Amino acid sequence: MIGWLAQFWQGSLRRQLIIAMAGVHALLMSVFVWNHTERERALLLTLQADQARAMAQALATSSAGWLAARDVAGLQEIVEAQRRYPELVFVMMLDRQGGILAHTDRSRLGQYVRDLPEDARYTVLSRTPELVDAAEPSLLGGQPVGWVRVGLGQRVARSQLGKIARDGLVYALAASGIGALIAGLLGTRLTAKLYAVRRVSEAVRHGRRGERVPDLGRDEAGQFGRDFNEMLDVLSERESQLQRESTERKRSEDAVRLQGAALEVAANAIVITTRAGVIIWVNPAFTALTGYTLAETMGKTPGQIIGSGRHSPQFFKEMWAVLLADRVWHGEIVNRRKDGELYTEEMMITPLKSDGREISHFIAIKQDITARKAAEVALRESEERFRQVVETINEVFWLTDAASGKLLYISPGCDKVWGRSSAEFYLDDTLWDKAIHPDDLAKVRAARETQALSGYNLAYRISRPDGAERWVRCQTWPVRTDGGQAARIVGVAQDITEQKTLEQQFLRAQRMEAIGALASGMAHDLNNILSPMLMAAGILRDKLPTPHDRSILDMVAQNAQRGADIIRQLLTFSRGAGGARIGVQPTHLLKEMVRVMEETFPRNIEIEHSEPRDTWVVLADPTQLQQVIMNLCVNARDALPEGGKLTLTARNTELTAADAGLDPAAKPGRYVVLTVADTGSGIPPEIRHKIFDPFFTTKPIGKGTGLGLATVAGIVKGHDGFVTVESEVGKGTAFMVYLPAQPTAPPAPSTAPAITGPSGHGELILVVDDEKSICETLRHALELSNYRVLTAGNGADALRAYDAHPGEVRLVFTDIMMPVMGGVELITALRERDPKVRIIAASGLVKVEKLEELSAQGVDVIMTKPFDFGKLLETIHQVLARKDNLHLRETPGPRI
Repeated sequence: MIGWLAQFWQGSLRRQLIIAMAGVHALLMSVFVWNHTERERALLLTLQADQARAMAQALATSSAGWLAARDVAGLQEIVEAQRRYPELVFVMMLDRQGGILAHTDRSRLGQYVRDLPEDARYTVLSRTPELVDAAEPSLLGGQPVGWVRVGLGQRVARSQLGKIARDGLVYALAASGIGALIAGLLGTRLTAKLYAVRRVSEAVRHGRRGERVPDLGRDEAGQFGRDFNEMLDVLSERESQLQRESTERKRSEDAVRLQGAALEVAANAIVITTRAGVIIWVNPAFTALTGYTLAETMGKTPGQIIGSGRHSPQFFKEMWAVLLADRVWHGEIVNRRKDGELYTEEMMITPLKSDGREISHFIAIKQDITARKAAEVALRESEERFRQVVETINEVFWLTDAASGKLLYISPGCDKVWGRSSAEFYLDDTLWDKAIHPDDLAKVRAARETQALSGYNLAYRISRPDGAERWVRCQTWPVRTDGGQAARIVGVAQDITEQKTLEQQFLRAQRMEAIGALASGMAHDLNNILSPMLMAAGILRDKLPTPHDRSILDMVAQNAQRGADIIRQLLTFSRGAGGARIGVQPTHLLKEMVRVMEETFPRNIEIEHSEPRDTWVVLADPTQLQQVIMNLCVNARDALPEGGKLTLTARNTELTAADAGLDPAAKPGRYVVLTVADTGSGIPPEIRHKIFDPFFTTKPIGKGTGLGLATVAGIVKGHDGFVTVESEVGKGTAFMVYLPAQPTAPPAPSTAPAITGPSGHGELILVVDDEKSICETLRHALELSNYRVLTAGNGADALRAYDAHPGEVRLVFTDIMMPVMGGVELITALRERDPKVRIIAASGLVKVEKLEELSAQGVDVIMTKPFDFGKLLETIHQVLARKDNLHLRETPGPRI
């Protein structure tokens, strides 16, 4: 054979050319076929690897939930479903550590693989002519939960590569024959054309896939060139198509993976059902919301698992009508969780069409709004409670804009306080300031300047539309934004008119208490001064020889007594102290006062009076009660310079606990009310709280001292009563005197003429007083009346004198208020020495609590300074002469 070829080669040039061209062409075609075969082999391996990757990624995406839950049965079902793939060698599902959870070869379940990639990403573990082994991580919520490993065989690829090789061999032999024929027919021209083809083949082989054989004519060589170009075009198009398919497949896989991940991690619960409403998929948010897993929901309708029974059939009928009309349904529905708890969700159901014409599925997106619904209910209840509070309380609540000052809200209570409706304030922004008293407007505006910083707390006066003046206390607070800026001003106003009135009454009572304390101290000192004067006058009167001298002495005694009366009136003014109280019928006093006024008041004053016959009796000093009525009537007369009407009335009333707010001194019970009313000029509101103050008067100098109403208040208070006043400028004034009524009252004491006291029989009397003049006067007077006398300036000296004469002292006459040791302490010490010792107590001012203490000590008699000496002698005689345990009591003067 070789010899024949050598002989053939050594033949003519044509044969050599034919052999050479045929050999070269065969060689080139062989190289081309080999190169093409290798490229196809690489391309097929790449395609097989891409198929392995696509399968692995699809399985990793679809099995992520099962891998996370380690649902072995579900994973095995997925693995078994892949057996229909013709090139499949194996599929396995692994956990994160490489443990085999599912495998096409069940015998390998539970085993471990050790060649997994270190990083959670797609990896081709092996790619050989026999097998492509690829691993893909399975991610859930961006976190790896396991691996999917796929092995694909190369049987089809080997078959295709064999066919390509056989085709290449055929092409090579054909090319050799064609080359030989062309070489034989065309010679050099054919050679040139083959070189052209060869150059293109070399270019393509080197990667210049755009190179093509030029037009070689219309012969076979030219056709071969065109065929060669067409083959290159087909191969290039196929390569481009494979690249586009790979790119599109990757894009689709990415989109599917992204959509699946989005559904998995969506915050809202998502349910996909068939047209019949059967659930085919739910996302993890649905499981978190309801407690049901995907496996528990598959094949069931939502009503079967989460239905609450709270909605009527009509509700669902209308829902399905909307959905089957290919419209989106949106609404709220109450469902039940797996644990039985009800919840409210906002749901939107969207129909899906598979072929663009018929509805095939529904997608429901759910959001739990239970908390929001509860908050809405709580907000409505809170707003209702707020409305009920602000509309029923007496205080006024308002809200304004901090920047503009515009009124945003004011409660209906403004009608009670301001006398204006809420609508009036909304319509007129200036109405608030218009209602403020002109004297208080400046301070309110000044306080308002600082309300955005810290608010204010301010009391001021307002004027109502009916002319009434009220006191209000306004307190405001700024409501700030998160940035600290004041956005709103909240305010509360309270009517404090009654509180202000009580404060004024309390201040007036305090002033009266202070004056009373001053008057009490003066009364004590003056009574101690007047006592020896009256006693000395009684002693000296019978010793003076001429009537002229006795008249001078009587004048001294009368003036001393007048001084005592002035002291008594001073105490009456300050604290209402008075003389003996008797049962008084007020109607009799009114009649007497009417007769006096009819004789003395101007004729242009019309006097009216009315007294019911069943008026209750009061326990009072008649003289002081007359003084009260007269002072009020004189004030009424002065208020009627041009004439008018003066009315005096008496009536019975009974005050309840609610009525006791008329005055701080008011108590529940029965009262007789004496009213003195006039139609005069009235009392201005700005001075009404001062009218009972001592020395306050609106009369000109010389026309009044300002003690009239102060004396009235003092007398009435001393009788456990109180006074109220009602007045309107230009229309008149009415004073109401409330006096406690008495079911029974003691009769008026009988007044016996003064007598000269009896003399003693040498009894020893201990006189104790810190006023030396009283001690000396009493000692001298008692010694003239045949008594023996010891004197002491305080309780301590008196005890020493008493102890120095044991068993001799028959009676102790002691003052109450003394330095070192007072009268009460002295009496206590004397009772310890001799419980039967006779004691007479005396003082210029005795307080009620002292009287009670003296009575508890068993004091025989309590006398009030100044006293008549004859009365003193009579009292001493009675005390020394008594043989029982009854104690005498005498109250001839003020006892406080």
